[in-house]
Amino acid sequence: MPDAVSSGTLFLYADDTTVYCMGSTVDEACSLLNKALNELNEWCVTNSLTPHSTKCEAMLLHRGSFIGPHPLITIGSTTISWVHHTRLLGVIIDHKLTWSKHLSDLKRNFSEKLNLLKKCSFLKQRALPDLYFKVILPSVAYGIIVWGGCNNSDHIQALETLHRRAARIIFNLSWDTPSDTVMEITKWDSILDLYKLSLIKLFYNIVIEKIPKTISDLVTWRHGPYKPKRTPKSGCPTIFNVVFKELNPVQRCSLMEFCVKLF
Repeated sequence: MPDAVSSGTLFLYADDTTVYCMGSTVDEACSLLNKALNELNEWCVTNSLTPHSTKCEAMLLHRGSFIGPHPLITIGSTTISWVHHTRLLGVIIDHKLTWSKHLSDLKRNFSEKLNLLKKCSFLKQRALPDLYFKVILPSVAYGIIVWGGCNNSDHIQALETLHRRAARIIFNLSWDTPSDTVMEITKWDSILDLYKLSLIKLFYNIVIEKIPKTISDLVTWRHGPYKPKRTPKSGCPTIFNVVFKELNPVQRCSLMEFCVKLF
């Protein structure tokens, strides 16, 4: 299928197909998208397949404001509707890449799951951390490598508050226990720490070439005289040590070589 579409880029995962086109203007991008969808539809007809046009959505990603109307986008004889946000592989993407819609939904779902956690307080003490760290938190941290750098700190802070609420439930702490005290008692990583950890793992996998080329190509290596500033307040050394302990000797050598290249 990807070879059949020359006017755009196709990203395939299981039964999901995303067509991506870039242009210097809205009209140019939409023209390329229509051509790509026409090529995709022809491939489907040739291979006796029928695209689910009613499930298709079009979204315009751009920095500035766009005064419509949006150009008509079609696949076959069906017109595709324009949207401002859509769900892709479990993550909600909005047309400004602010991740606000995704984080708003995430906060609501997180709160609902904590209510369920509270109702399970009758379980044995060791069962609650397992429920949280193996079921609830992974669903919250899913895709954090993408949305973790959200510019709106209020969203991240709200997740941190819910994370500490989970700690109070599991450790049966008073609701007025200070946040710093909660994290000190539990020894948990914060949501921000999880994001930093995911970044370190991503770049390590890029270095050892265990990441798809479409992602590794997004990284540009630069060499210069600049030396990153190191401060005692940074959480990077702690996170580095956590990752380092999880690696075997060969992987540790590769990670150290990566750090030498950086510093």
